[in-house]
Amino acid sequence: MANRRAATTVTLAVTRNAAYPEDPCNPYLHPTLLYALQLAPHAPLWRNRHQKTLVDTFHGHWLVFAATRRRLTLTAVCGPDSERLKAWLSTRTRTRTRTRTRTRTRRHLAPAAVRCLPAPPDQLERGGTCQYITPWRAVKTSVEIARVRRACTISCKTIRDMIARAPSFATSGEMLRHGLRTMRRLARPVPDTAYTTILTVGGRGPHRQATGIHRVHPTFRSYALTGATTNPILLLDMGARYGGYCADITRTFPVQPPTARQIDVYRSVLTLYTLGESMVRPGILYETIDAAVRQQLKMELQRLRFPHYANTFKYMPHSLGHSVGIEVHDTPAIQDIGPLQPNMVLTIEPGIYLDDMDIRIENTIRVTPDGCEVLSDGVPWDMAWFCRDGRAK
Repeated sequence: MANRRAATTVTLAVTRNAAYPEDPCNPYLHPTLLYALQLAPHAPLWRNRHQKTLVDTFHGHWLVFAATRRRLTLTAVCGPDSERLKAWLSTRTRTRTRTRTRTRTRRHLAPAAVRCLPAPPDQLERGGTCQYITPWRAVKTSVEIARVRRACTISCKTIRDMIARAPSFATSGEMLRHGLRTMRRLARPVPDTAYTTILTVGGRGPHRQATGIHRVHPTFRSYALTGATTNPILLLDMGARYGGYCADITRTFPVQPPTARQIDVYRSVLTLYTLGESMVRPGILYETIDAAVRQQLKMELQRLRFPHYANTFKYMPHSLGHSVGIEVHDTPAIQDIGPLQPNMVLTIEPGIYLDDMDIRIENTIRVTPDGCEVLSDGVPWDMAWFCRDGRAK
């Protein structure tokens, strides 16, 4: 019988997160390193001070872990300042548990058994970096799922409040500022957003001239919601980060009663979403779900009489979804995991993007042993909710 406790050696380089300058919501230190070291990626103290100090001081060092099942134990620090890095980690990674009689302090990292090497061995240099840690991030533990669920709850409460108050806002900028204040209040004591919020009005703005991913993730600009705009339809993509774990939710809704054309396009997107969600279960490849939704999208575009309906990427220039975890687009990518397994967390987010409207439905979903569970069901997305005036058939 194989020894279940047999450990596999995995390595990780201390490197800067390349995404940090692009989005202030991303941590300075690579999220995989935070995950491996059991550090708190949501703590402002880490983000503002300790993370930058660690990377700036020890950039280029190697950390070696013994991996058994889903546990990673630091065993060696490699580099010219390995002794100082070990001491630095030891003094800054403690957990204080207060009881009625005394306060216990436990050190998670850099115990006495951790070795310090002046340079990484040859076999470590030939190995990879972050990619060897990422398989531990694919299937979530019960604690991780609880944190994603809480992030979804905070996000849904914020989105519900923004949608309910939408007619009272003069501009989309005013609406966004109110939503961010609401989310920060609900997410106390550690308020945070998982990514830069997307809020578009109709099909206008810089994303109208842009192509590809820049169209569905545009730079925010404030637009009037009343007066000059007739029947504006809004796309709100917002997610909170709680305990270091992200939520990702998108809802499309009208400020005024929607037009017949808006209802027709939304019905098509809802059909795509329902098909994708119904296929999520253990054992299925995500590419299979994506292909089925793409085929249905072609049929919906043909029904709507859109030209070039066979070119689905013209109307939906992004994939059907992605993994969710300590990053909103988590690693490993859902397309590279293989067959889905229970307790994986992912999104289903089909959309249709036109010159006069952008419509997308997105939910954060957990794979269960017999199907899936929508973690972000706190905000409706059905036809009756979209129409509001009972015109849905």
